[in-house]
Amino acid sequence: MWSEGLGWDMARISPYVLSTTKLELTAVIVDTVTGVKDRLSDCVKFIKDLSKEVTEANLKILNKSSHVPRVERMIGWVALEDGWSKMNTDGASQENPGLATAGGVLRNSAREWCGGFTLNIGRCSALLAELWGVYYGLYTAWEHRVTREANRLADGLANYAFSLPLGFHAFVSVPIVVDSILRDDVVGTTVPRPIRM
Repeated sequence: MWSEGLGWDMARISPYVLSTTKLELTAVIVDTVTGVKDRLSDCVKFIKDLSKEVTEANLKILNKSSHVPRVERMIGWVALEDGWSKMNTDGASQENPGLATAGGVLRNSAREWCGGFTLNIGRCSALLAELWGVYYGLYTAWEHRVTREANRLADGLANYAFSLPLGFHAFVSVPIVVDSILRDDVVGTTVPRPIRM
């Protein structure tokens, strides 16, 4: 479902995700950003419904590819062309379900920190935490007019959120707890990670 460095593989996801879900996601994003009307309860219902749908799609894919061998690849954050920025998000749950958080980071093509967020969600599943990270990542990206992708720095922010009070936390500068990860990304450090082929 996820192609490292490319984002979601819509060709693999589309057979399992309803077209109405895609339309609902667009509506949630537009309404949330433009403030056309208050859709918070619609957003929560949408995230819960999407969580169930994505879980079912993931199970179908895993059942078809459960015997795929893994190979080790060097994975690292990749900057975009000049003039572009990236929003990376991640969600985390301490058990499934359990205490959950999400985090995201916005960086420009020079790999510089442009902004970030953490969200201490409370109790939910890991998948729902990921979706809340995507939701707030999209919201933050819209505010900065950028694209989004997941990575180590966003994971660091999501884990940092476990130490914060419940709620959304925006950052103007890099939190000290993730500064070393940002510096690794700036110099182009990669780390080995097993991926399905």
